[in-house]
Amino acid sequence: MRWRDFILENLWLKVFALLLATLIWFAVYTHLTGGEAWPLSLMPSDTRKDFQDRPVLVLGLPTDHRTFGVQPAAVKVIISGPSVLLRELTDADVNVFVRVPNLAGVSTEMPLEVSAPKGVSVFKIEPATVRVKAQLGPQ
Repeated sequence: MRWRDFILENLWLKVFALLLATLIWFAVYTHLTGGEAWPLSLMPSDTRKDFQDRPVLVLGLPTDHRTFGVQPAAVKVIISGPSVLLRELTDADVNVFVRVPNLAGVSTEMPLEVSAPKGVSVFKIEPATVRVKAQLGPQ
């Protein structure tokens, strides 16, 4: 077989295979480096947005008339999602709360929950738990 035939035979298949191998290599390399390999991304990447000093709300039963103290009273929330959605997000769209069980005397560490719009996700809450203490006496 001559070199010319070796190169030109099934040329379109060889070009397609080279292109496909290059794209697979870029995809794997981009994934391994955390998305920094290719400046032009084909898929929109998630970005993050910080919400500082979000107040912690206490959710309990409607029949529970106790008041609660929360320590710390405000937390930092980091939201992850498409940059288009994050640009439109305001502080009012992100709510942090703790669910209080219906117990006689509550004074414990409880996990925080975050209410955020559809399409975004909570990346991190700092701190992840708060101390909730039931106040004495009705108010």
